[in-house]
Amino acid sequence: MSEDAVLAALARLEERVGALAHDQAMLFDAIRSVSTRLDELQAIFSPTQARVDRLDQLLYALGLELRDRQTEPVNPLDLLHRRPGPESRARPDRAADPDERD
Repeated sequence: MSEDAVLAALARLEERVGALAHDQAMLFDAIRSVSTRLDELQAIFSPTQARVDRLDQLLYALGLELRDRQTEPVNPLDLLHRRPGPESRARPDRAADPDERD
């Protein structure tokens, strides 16, 4: 193998190493920016997560209370489908007794 061929191969190898180093730097930049964005999103959604956690605790406590009040098992999904009766839908600003109206 001639010296020129070896030098040419070495030059191509150096180009590839340079391109690889450039790609690696771009990749690390991208990873760093994604990590920063994830930290920002975590800070943004932290209050929402706290509210969701609190809602979960309240729903759990409500389920325990309902279970303790019932003599027979209750499916919580059945509670979602119950509609209030007409008396519970009455407007509070109207008197319940017809004689009390103006």
